[in-house]
Amino acid sequence: MYVYSMGPITEANMEYTVDMYFRQQWRDSRLTYSGIDGLALNAETLASFWVPDIYFINEKSAKYHTILYKNSLLRINPDGTMLFSTRLTVTASCNMDLSHFPFDKQRCSLEMESYAYSTKDVYFRWIDSGPIYTDPDISLPQFKILESDTRSKISQYYVGNYSIIVADFFLGRDITYYVIQTYIPSSMITCLSWLSFWINRNAVPARVALGITTVLTMTTLVGNAGNSLPKLSYVKAIDLFLGMCYLFVFAALLEYVLVIYYDQPRYQKARGLMKEIQEQATASKEDAAHENQVAIDIEDEEDKRTSNSRSARNGSANKNLRPPSTQQISQRAGKGVGPTGPGNSRDDYGIIEGKVSKEEPDCMEETICSYTESIREKLCVFGFNPYSIDRTSRIAFPLIFTVINLIYWPYYLVFDNITIEELRNLPG
Repeated sequence: MYVYSMGPITEANMEYTVDMYFRQQWRDSRLTYSGIDGLALNAETLASFWVPDIYFINEKSAKYHTILYKNSLLRINPDGTMLFSTRLTVTASCNMDLSHFPFDKQRCSLEMESYAYSTKDVYFRWIDSGPIYTDPDISLPQFKILESDTRSKISQYYVGNYSIIVADFFLGRDITYYVIQTYIPSSMITCLSWLSFWINRNAVPARVALGITTVLTMTTLVGNAGNSLPKLSYVKAIDLFLGMCYLFVFAALLEYVLVIYYDQPRYQKARGLMKEIQEQATASKEDAAHENQVAIDIEDEEDKRTSNSRSARNGSANKNLRPPSTQQISQRAGKGVGPTGPGNSRDDYGIIEGKVSKEEPDCMEETICSYTESIREKLCVFGFNPYSIDRTSRIAFPLIFTVINLIYWPYYLVFDNITIEELRNLPG
């Protein structure tokens, strides 16, 4: 078999086309004659000789070349050895596994056997040296011919056993086209959607237009990526990447929806009140710590003065100089005299509640969520601040996208790379 051209290879129809010179050789002892040179005959004499009735099992269509004359040759040697050569174009089926598309490698086979003669009459085998020669100048748009191989097997049918010979062509896909047309554009569109994180949240038309545009563009890319492929029931490698990009673009749009939703006045008031509560709680802790330190210092001073009271000469003076006790300090603090200033209460929430009831009578009830209200409003109480989402997204989105790419590309290019030996061991 001399293959001088191959293609197109169509994934949608699971088929490939090969142009070749197909040659068969056998010996018919009835045709021996005395002579030196062989006898060459044209296609018109084929009907007068026995020719093996070989056919292509997985053929979808085939044709002889008849321009300007039928391209067939029959040569008879003096010892009865016959050589039959013809030029064929065969379109055969190729069962492709596209789960790794476009990082896939395929084994496309051409199976041949006799239609009428079983192994009792005809047995096919490849010649020992160079059974398949592939023209090195063959160039395919998306594939590279990695290697070719031959094998033989016996097929069992109801009418008998038949000899089968198989020519295997191992094809590796070139991913350059898909990198330029799919991977780079989808990655750029994903990065483009992140620009909305740097746009002011009040620029609603700009951010919404950017988000919707990138989502629609990704939808178009996802649809175009599968136009040349069959309707498969499993996920391909390119589907995983496009799905990831689509998810990032859609998440960027949802991120702005979340920000603008929690930017409503009622949630702004809730966040303001929560900030005041936290500040008041912090101030209360600091005041309590200060009072405790003052009490400790007073007790230490009292101990020192008590020890000095043993001297009868300074006893009355030390008694007059004794500072107020801890109980007196606490009583004064309760009356509004102390580090916190006059009129301040020790009840932090009492201060906030008094302030809310004076300025916003219904604010606490309407904006700050209680434990009995919905989860949506509880987010405010636990410090949910939508203003920080943009700042977080500027780092989180690119970081996660980069990590996924660092897993995706090495996995398909290195760790899960299909070898020719694995293709050779496939059933069929």
